[in-house]
Amino acid sequence: MEYASINTVYQNTKRQAAKQEQGFISPADYNYYAPLAQQQEAESLMAKYKLYLANKYRYLEYNRDNFEGIEQIADNLRPLEVIDAPISKSGSVYPLPSNYMHFIDFNLGGNPITLLQGERYRFYGRSADSTITSTFPVGVLNQKDIKILPDSITDDISLTYYKQPQGVTTTGNKTSSQPKWAYQTVNGEAVFDATNSINFELPKHLEPRLVQRILTMAATETRDSALFQMNEAEQQQNKQENL
Repeated sequence: MEYASINTVYQNTKRQAAKQEQGFISPADYNYYAPLAQQQEAESLMAKYKLYLANKYRYLEYNRDNFEGIEQIADNLRPLEVIDAPISKSGSVYPLPSNYMHFIDFNLGGNPITLLQGERYRFYGRSADSTITSTFPVGVLNQKDIKILPDSITDDISLTYYKQPQGVTTTGNKTSSQPKWAYQTVNGEAVFDATNSINFELPKHLEPRLVQRILTMAATETRDSALFQMNEAEQQQNKQENL
């Protein structure tokens, strides 16, 4: 997969702002906005994904006029998918990873664990008809951890989930670092330093959205109404092209 380039997004951001040299956004400001823009885009994709699932469970139609197809949303989120991460028990619970964003599924020794809501979880714990065994365990997802019944289970579980977006080195390796446009100063100008830069952890075709989000944040912070209006017009045009 080709990831969104930290340099391409920066150059397009400056170009759309119709500025010269360092442009409307300095490298320092850009490096501040870039991780925020990526987080906003990931949260927007996740909201659409959850909306689709909620409508599916209610047997409601998914409106493709307003949102991307679920296949495209899933593809956009795929770089953030972590498959079968081993989670060790700590005390009576299994703590969620620090980069956890959204649950997909979990299993024990390759066997799926039934995920229950809080009230059903308590019902299973009290019910004589629904015996919980280590062969058919159940679990409940809390804000910071996972509770598995029966309590006698101590083996690691495997968790598949969507992680918080982070970064990818320019050589293609994932990193816990956030997107960063590194540079060296040559003759008083900032020149891109690919070796020390970190790309976004989202697909390359989302670069225009990242540009728009950064421009919106910059315009809002500086109260640049002309830039804000220009960016709004650009977003409307992109929406029309995607219909």
